[in-house]
Amino acid sequence: MPLTFIALDEGQLVGTVGLWLCDLQSRQDLSPWLAALYIDENYRDRGLGKALQQHVLTYSRHAGFSSLYLYATFSGYYEKMGWHYIGDGLEYPAKPVRLYHQALV
Repeated sequence: MPLTFIALDEGQLVGTVGLWLCDLQSRQDLSPWLAALYIDENYRDRGLGKALQQHVLTYSRHAGFSSLYLYATFSGYYEKMGWHYIGDGLEYPAKPVRLYHQALV
């Protein structure tokens, strides 16, 4: 790791998501992380973000991980995807972020 998974539409890159050992320097005690989820604006609201998250969750289970974490600067989206808010953290240098967890077992 790190791993990056990509979504293509007829050869065009339309989305990415990562599986990283660490994505938040202030919380190196948590690992691994779903990271860098991005969907091209023209492909949003089609379920692609959910599909990419599901791919990382499935991959992580098969890799033997029991938990997965992520952070976001906003709320609402990840809760709808089954993630559980576990508290706040800091992104460098001092930007507040929300921490999320999902059990894989």
